[in-house]
Amino acid sequence: AFQSTLTIQTTTQNKVAAENADIIVLGVKHWGMQSVCEELKETIAEKNPLVISFATGITTTKIAEWINNPAIAMVRSMPN
Repeated sequence: AFQSTLTIQTTTQNKVAAENADIIVLGVKHWGMQSVCEELKETIAEKNPLVISFATGITTTKIAEWINNPAIAMVRSMPN
């Protein structure tokens, strides 16, 4: 219902979502961040999206290391 109401694409596969995105929001628990970054690093290298992280305790430097891209455009937002 949500998908058809707003005319958006949805998927349960991270890589598929990243392949079709200009902005990637990393909204996972800190303990899952490294595996998600490693899963998406090839797609991020190809697409060069803006990456936004909501993970507590994970620096942008660490994320850039995990995706093997120190020059990636990235924003770190702190949830309240």
